Amino acid sequence: MTGTLYLRDAFGWHSEYTAKVAFAQLAEIGDEFIDSRDCPQKQFIEEGSSHHGLWNSIKILGYVPGMNVITGIFILKYCGNRDPAPSRSHDKQLWMLRGVAMIFTGPLLIVIDLIKFIYDCRIASKYRQEYPERVGQFDPTHPHTTPFWPGHPVECEDS
Repeated sequence: MTGTLYLRDAFGWHSEYTAKVAFAQLAEIGDEFIDSRDCPQKQFIEEGSSHHGLWNSIKILGYVPGMNVITGIFILKYCGNRDPAPSRSHDKQLWMLRGVAMIFTGPLLIVIDLIKFIYDCRIASKYRQEYPERVGQFDPTHPHTTPFWPGHPVECEDS
């Protein structure tokens, strides 16, 4: 049994490598986030274009002395209005913890993120070895349109 990865996790960094495993795990449990009628590769491209860089950028801003306070306050304010992910009920509390930790520790939070990222990569590696076909369904097998801006809809192109 491998651990579970989550999209938009409060700690660690997001990468395409770990996101594909998180998508595969969501599809496995039948989460409504993954629409079985839609192209799984299209869904992955749309999610990646709108969120991987955004969440990593917010975390990186928190490492900069001075910016860590502003970013931490932004996270606390944003988390108060955010609905938790359906697959993870305590997601909101983890982001609020991140905001407080960002305000008080700033650049030191990079150590926690690095440890969490390494841990997530180990989970992803083990899951990929056990279930390569589940993760492989998110590898593009046909062309898709390019998103013009983060979150822009992506469509499957005819070959």
